[in-house]
Amino acid sequence: FELFPSETILLLAWRAGLAFAGAARDLGFEQFYHLGARRDEQTLAIKFYYEEIPAALQGDNSSRKVVIADPMLATGNTIISEITRLEKLGVKLENIRVVSVRSAPEGVDHIINAFPGVRILAGSHDECLNAYGYIVPGLGDFGDLYFAGLTLEDVTPWQSQGILSAQ
Repeated sequence: FELFPSETILLLAWRAGLAFAGAARDLGFEQFYHLGARRDEQTLAIKFYYEEIPAALQGDNSSRKVVIADPMLATGNTIISEITRLEKLGVKLENIRVVSVRSAPEGVDHIINAFPGVRILAGSHDECLNAYGYIVPGLGDFGDLYFAGLTLEDVTPWQSQGILSAQ
């Protein structure tokens, strides 16, 4: 899996995945797939609320490479749902990578069992998940912590850099 940022799509799991956007743009990523998901805190099931598929994913994707950027890999349910969407678009499993800041062993195992061809890179592997599906010891809600106080002025540069559309 050679990484050519200008040809590789970065799937940003909203909202927390947006934390990777600026650095990814600086590394040469030009194509972003935005996918917003929320999990039901009772069932841990995933529900998508936003999707912006880049034009590069319209057509033959058999050789397309995608990196899924999600800071917290807990249960793995969100990433499994994202991989399933990518498969439906024709992206091959061996062309998908997952990048996460922190992970739980249960979530990594869940993804590897569902999709053995997908490789995962995590900065830190924590102890376990608790009964609510949160990483222990973890960081808390990454999106809430990272984007506390976010304003329109913070978002405008992302739009001018092509990371976000004007929608």
